[in-house]
Amino acid sequence: MKNVKTLSKLIIALSAIIFICGCGAEKAPKEKTEEDKNLKPFYDYKGNKKWGYKDKNGKIIIKPQFDNGYRFHEGIAGIKMNEKYGYINKKGKIVIKPIFDEQFYFREGLAKVKINGKYGFINKKEAEVIKPKFYSANDFFEGLARVCTDSNCSKTSFINKSGKIVLNIDFLYVGDFSDGLAIVCTGNKYVFRYNNCGYINKKGGVVIKPQFDYAQNFSEGLAVVKILGKENIEPRPKWAIEYKIKGDIKKGKHGYINKQGELIIEAKYDSANNFVGGLAEVVLNGKRGLIDKKGKWIKALRVKK
Repeated sequence: MKNVKTLSKLIIALSAIIFICGCGAEKAPKEKTEEDKNLKPFYDYKGNKKWGYKDKNGKIIIKPQFDNGYRFHEGIAGIKMNEKYGYINKKGKIVIKPIFDEQFYFREGLAKVKINGKYGFINKKEAEVIKPKFYSANDFFEGLARVCTDSNCSKTSFINKSGKIVLNIDFLYVGDFSDGLAIVCTGNKYVFRYNNCGYINKKGGVVIKPQFDYAQNFSEGLAVVKILGKENIEPRPKWAIEYKIKGDIKKGKHGYINKQGELIIEAKYDSANNFVGGLAEVVLNGKRGLIDKKGKWIKALRVKK
């Protein structure tokens, strides 16, 4: 009984972590502009032990004065002062006062904020666009953001930029929208992983039924999926044995589907990444390389160390 209770607590904790994809010192979004990349935070460990900002040549642009500093995104950077978080512009001027409990990056003109355990959204003018009332929230993608309206996150909702709930989705896992579609999985929470994944559109309709062991967001019209092979059985991990979880842990291969759910590139890769600029990085039989959208091997890449 004790193990069952422990497992339940772990599942709830894991679900919350997966939903919000981290909090506090959130990772900067990848799609930074060149202008955003020109300023980087640095820690003055020899001087006042504060954070400031340098340009790409190492010149100090914003003198060290913050308890912590984060990367610029959409022209604004998060900073920490007196245990609270706010935002500065590229001149170092505080444009949003440090009154928030966590730091998050701006995306699509809005940033999620946390006050007294609840999440909402602000714009760059410090105006509260969506009142903090959600138990968890993710960034906006294609005009919609995932939120939870109850502490157990019993279902996933999507809000628009006015804060109105426009979709309620009843799947174990729901991803963000990309190329007009979002991943949904029924999965198996008792093995700490999601499988049986498909895709929904912005009306909440299932357009590709859940069938894949793993799925990634669509990018340039294609998405990575993982398909299990009956012959591929992995050894049971220790935690599965400890909690007496039944069933085999299987492994499979990765391929690419189109928005109709058709397998366009054969599922034969050990691992695969999204297409960027018409090319995708894959690993085939231990060899790393780039393929095009027809699955043609373009060139080999050096193995990362």
